[in-house]
Amino acid sequence: MIIVIEMDKTKTSIENLLAVAGQTLDVEPSAVLFRQGERPRMMYWVLAGELRLVRHTPAGEAVILQRCHAGPFAEGSLFSSSYHCDGVAAQPSRVLRVSRVDFQGLLAEPDFGQSYVMYLSREVRQLRSRCERLSLPRAEDRILHALADCGAYRFGPGHGTLKDWAEQLGMTHETLYRTLAALEKKGVVGRHGDSITLTA
Repeated sequence: MIIVIEMDKTKTSIENLLAVAGQTLDVEPSAVLFRQGERPRMMYWVLAGELRLVRHTPAGEAVILQRCHAGPFAEGSLFSSSYHCDGVAAQPSRVLRVSRVDFQGLLAEPDFGQSYVMYLSREVRQLRSRCERLSLPRAEDRILHALADCGAYRFGPGHGTLKDWAEQLGMTHETLYRTLAALEKKGVVGRHGDSITLTA
């Protein structure tokens, strides 16, 4: 609980500083924030909604590399000469936008720099955990690993859908629904309103 509280404070601190340095934008669904190959001029922080990083294969297929509901978006472009993906809004979203030059200047300020590094460190840990989860062969194990890792999965406005969660877990939504039903029947997981948690 202490870690969660501290990370909430860190997130709020970052957002407050970015709000002063940049501007808040309301983005409509399907709006394109940047295109693959363009020179990065802006950095983004998602406050609400969903932004996606989309890369197109040589065959023309779209591959979704990230679904961001909160926090830094396309942060990998901070020191890059070009965006490696398209940045697209998947639903009505609110974002903070700061010029890359101003963002780099903020990193030199101790309060912002430390808070941002702490936030990214947590993101790295979560990414490693996700890689570990996707290496598990059984759907049941992936679900239990995810719930043990995050405590609960929340769905609904601002949190995504069960179908979104299925994609994050690397399975079809039919497999997720079927496996969740089996786990509920065994009493291993439970649904409480808009969340799914471990019962033990």
